[in-house]
Amino acid sequence: MAGQHRNSSIGTKWTSATPLDGEKHFEVVDFNAVRVVLRCVVTASVRTVLQEELTDTAAWQRGWL
Repeated sequence: MAGQHRNSSIGTKWTSATPLDGEKHFEVVDFNAVRVVLRCVVTASVRTVLQEELTDTAAWQRGWL
């Protein structure tokens, strides 16, 4: 998938190292070159983060842990 950031594939699962408003497990539902839209798998709430934030392994881990 040319031009796609490796961290932002639709359906990619992510775990926040620190719960965000009590939410920890997310799935990518949309993205572009700058931002990623994540949906919490428990509450279905949506939040947007910068692509570069997902590279911070102290804050985010790929997969559900």
